[in-house]
Amino acid sequence: MLPQNGYSRESSEYIEANKNVLIAGNSGEWRLSRQIQFVEDVDVKKETQEVMTNVPEIFF
Repeated sequence: MLPQNGYSRESSEYIEANKNVLIAGNSGEWRLSRQIQFVEDVDVKKETQEVMTNVPEIFF
């Protein structure tokens, strides 16, 4: 679902690898933590800015 909302495959893999901290919710109703803005991966940060603008409803 991450690529469908604007994340690259690489960023999606990073987010999934850190899902304990960055993802909350049940299957089909997940949300991303706003803390994702502060991760160390520069590409994830950059993509998150765009995704937050275009799909803000996926964040909590």
